[in-house]
Amino acid sequence: MAELLETAADAPALESTIAWDEQPFYTRLTNIGFRVLLADGDLGWQVPPAYTCTGRPFTDANCVDDGGAFVDDPLLTPLIESQIRAGDVLETRLVFVNVGGVGFLFMPGELPPELVIGLPDDFATNTAAYYEEPELHAVGDAYVIPGALLDLVPTELTFTIGLGGDELGYWVPVEEVRLKCLDLVMPAVGGYTCQRLFDEGHLITPDAVSGPVCRGLSDPSPGEAMPAGAARDALMAVCRYGQALGRELGEPDGHYEETNSAGWDLVDDTWAAAEELFSR
Repeated sequence: MAELLETAADAPALESTIAWDEQPFYTRLTNIGFRVLLADGDLGWQVPPAYTCTGRPFTDANCVDDGGAFVDDPLLTPLIESQIRAGDVLETRLVFVNVGGVGFLFMPGELPPELVIGLPDDFATNTAAYYEEPELHAVGDAYVIPGALLDLVPTELTFTIGLGGDELGYWVPVEEVRLKCLDLVMPAVGGYTCQRLFDEGHLITPDAVSGPVCRGLSDPSPGEAMPAGAARDALMAVCRYGQALGRELGEPDGHYEETNSAGWDLVDDTWAAAEELFSR
């Protein structure tokens, strides 16, 4: 026994082999259905705070807690007898755990594999190999992924865990996003219908608006030309309700994931958070 104790005493001390880091980030709930879920207490096992933010990027400095307030929505409240959460921004996070050189990346939703491992080398030139109905999607160079998360992690072996901490649905690149257009959401003034929006070139198909159009309306870039007047108001209504009502009344063909996604900014917001997390 004495020899065993002496041997143990001479052995080098084991260093900690577990490291934990996380990167919180804000993302907009462009899917108004998630704001209904928050108001009804149906999102997550605890009701999270929601925020009202001004300016970009969203930070602690320009995001204010809504204090748990609910408000009526002019369309949804009469239609489904539910209010919505006042704040339209949620804070979530990426978490990275390094266990003895093996990484575990916890992500708050269901990410497309290409955001994790990247796109195939021939993706842009061999569309037929990856799409059965390419006309329904952004294909080739039009399908934009900011990078592959596994190119950022410091570990050679990394497990990625979706829905690891939050339930924000599917991650869909904004260029791929299509939201349902329904005449019932159109403002009373202006005389617009989905067909008229399509005829004027504002919709990508007769029943869908594209993600870039909606993002351009909600977060306009300097110098970017966007529709104005009654056309803008009609498109804003389609962008506001297209994800939630698409889930209930039928999404554009091939675009179920958008109806169960918290927002069209998730891919880009997640990538920005990952770059911050793995740069320190």
